[in-house]
Amino acid sequence: MSRKRIIKPEVWTTENEISYLSGIGTWGKVAHSRKEILQGYIDSALRRDDWGEVDRDTVRSYALEMLRDL
Repeated sequence: MSRKRIIKPEVWTTENEISYLSGIGTWGKVAHSRKEILQGYIDSALRRDDWGEVDRDTVRSYALEMLRDL
């Protein structure tokens, strides 16, 4: 059996975070709705101190827009 190799970027960027958000709540069986998971992400993002190369405002705006569209 072969395993799919996951390649992680050296630096996590705004684009990577938005890509992650685009799929949030869609992987396999989940105990909560996509809306609940996204709201949890938004709530926890307020407490996130280290954003590294990720633009916090861009990602937060994107997440809020996704939530409005659900």
